[in-house]
Amino acid sequence: MIGSIDNPDGGAAAALRQGRTTGLSFGYRARDFSRDAQGRVLTAIDLFEVSLVTHPMQHGARVHMVA
Repeated sequence: MIGSIDNPDGGAAAALRQGRTTGLSFGYRARDFSRDAQGRVLTAIDLFEVSLVTHPMQHGARVHMVA
């Protein structure tokens, strides 16, 4: 996923540039999924929002590059 900051001069953009914030939180509704031994496998979602966070629930939900 590629995203952009709507206020490049704001605090969130500064935290990203300085590496103080690298986590992501996703707000979604599962439209279709299956279950396996590890939990749900999401096959269709409605994505509502993506937020920057300091401690994401899923370790891999991270910003990997800031350009």
